[in-house]
Amino acid sequence: MTVARSITSTVDPDDLVQEAYTRIFQAIRRGGGPTGAFRAYLFTAIRNTAASWGRGRREFAIEELEAVADPSST
Repeated sequence: MTVARSITSTVDPDDLVQEAYTRIFQAIRRGGGPTGAFRAYLFTAIRNTAASWGRGRREFAIEELEAVADPSST
């Protein structure tokens, strides 16, 4: 939880940790997952999850939206 809180303040740390554990569990079921220290693997999974969520939440400025053509008017 401490690592999740230190990485981002925009995402709920509980959700971030839960998703990281889910991704690790899925990796283990596929035959992957940690081969060394689990703690380091978990911290990396938390960081990567936060990064992927951050990429998905990008917002666009209103000025940029005005430059996009409306498909219904063309």
